[in-house]
Amino acid sequence: EILSVNGNRGHTANDMQYEIQHEGGTEIPVTVLRGGVEMTLSVRFPTVTAQGVTFGVPDFLVEAEEKTVVSVLRHTYYQSASTVKMIWDSLVDMVSGKYGFEAVSGPVGVADAITDAAATDVTQLIYLVAVITINLGVANLLPLPALDGGRMITILFEMITRKKIPSKIEGIVNGIGLMLLLGFSVFIMIKDVVQIFG
Repeated sequence: EILSVNGNRGHTANDMQYEIQHEGGTEIPVTVLRGGVEMTLSVRFPTVTAQGVTFGVPDFLVEAEEKTVVSVLRHTYYQSASTVKMIWDSLVDMVSGKYGFEAVSGPVGVADAITDAAATDVTQLIYLVAVITINLGVANLLPLPALDGGRMITILFEMITRKKIPSKIEGIVNGIGLMLLLGFSVFIMIKDVVQIFG
């Protein structure tokens, strides 16, 4: 029985699979319960490289849990939390340089991925739509101008200083932030078009 992967307890199979994929190519600690004895193993899983990024590949199967109302609700919660962690880790990895721009997709790339998922499996399509929805929510909370996260920072600043930021300054900052976000979106869209049709 697997208790944790890379120090993170696996509440669902996807939790464990994600940890293995994220740490692809490196030895990671896997804590297991074998014969009633808890032990930690150092494991290097097989890897696969896609878009210049190396991912670990789980080489084991997970026994399915019986579906009940309680188990489905529990898995829904943990799967959502795991997806938020995955998105946050991806943002950190992109900023740190682990992922390049070739691993980033905009509306065109997302539409292409949805088309592929729809042609493969309805379950994969539903999961992808859920990931995109959560992704938008997380991205919108980033502390950047023109996003709700930036607005939250502004409100917090005004609460601490008890001074309201002039509307003109706030408008200029949000305008610059919006232009940068739109410019980044156009750049990614062009990259997606070239990658798909090039």
